[in-house]
Amino acid sequence: MKWIPFTIAFGAVLLAVFLTSEEDGGEGPDVDFKEAGEGTIFPRLERSETRLWTLEELNRNNGSNANRPLLLSIAGEVYDVGSGEQHYSKDKGYSGFSGRDASRGWVTGEFNTTDIKGMHDLTPEQIKTVLDWRKFYREHEEYRLVGKLVGDYFNEKGEKTEHLLQCEEKYEGALNIENTKASYQKKYLSCNTRHEAAKPTFEVWCDDSYHGVGTLPYYLRFVLKSKPQSPDYRCACLTKETLAALEDDAVVQLTALPYPECNGKQHCYRPKGSRNPKFPDEVEVKRKIIEPPVKPPSQLRREEEERKKKEAEEQK
Repeated sequence: MKWIPFTIAFGAVLLAVFLTSEEDGGEGPDVDFKEAGEGTIFPRLERSETRLWTLEELNRNNGSNANRPLLLSIAGEVYDVGSGEQHYSKDKGYSGFSGRDASRGWVTGEFNTTDIKGMHDLTPEQIKTVLDWRKFYREHEEYRLVGKLVGDYFNEKGEKTEHLLQCEEKYEGALNIENTKASYQKKYLSCNTRHEAAKPTFEVWCDDSYHGVGTLPYYLRFVLKSKPQSPDYRCACLTKETLAALEDDAVVQLTALPYPECNGKQHCYRPKGSRNPKFPDEVEVKRKIIEPPVKPPSQLRREEEERKKKEAEEQK
């Protein structure tokens, strides 16, 4: 029976070779594997804020192998999402985010398994959407931060890159704009409206008990001084006193016009498809009309060819 220990030892060596084979991803996170948690088939990793990952390592943990963790990266932060296998494992709805950093995909639908494209060409609003999702993963009770992906967002020392710092700065700017808009929407409440398919008009009204006594429907324009090219418009319920005191400061400019159909009434009906009031300081963009040539292009080309041919004959 002396062959039994040798067999066990040989089997252990084979198992070790298998776990570290190149086919299964080589050396890496295997040494950190924990037992699969309840409700998941994927092994889980311990939380870590310092571990650094390469893109190749991340690609190997994309949910196609149940013996490896199920990971994704967003803005360079790597998360173990093994408890969400119903969403992130192979062929599931969010599998396009697994085993890669597809931050852009949250707003563009783009997925790339070989490159980290970053968010260089995204707008501040799009970057905010991506980093709002990062916040979701940061605050999730079961998803675990397990390190940082070296690339566009973190360098080889685990430090934020200039690109990530710029993205976070744009995020803060977009968040401030959103909060500013929300505060004014709360201060100047939107009108009540009711649409019925069978009627050619829609109902607009303000309510004393909700909007305030004496409020009337107005077409409100909200302009951030930092983004004058992107005004917001909506129907808001204002009193005449509020209308006279609308803000025009270093941050925002608020202006409002009455709806002609309401004619100073708190409750009115507007025709469907009717135009909103036009602010006098806004320039109406007119479509440029290109007049067609008197002669069709084919005839003009033919005449030009004949002219050149005649000139060439005269020079002979």
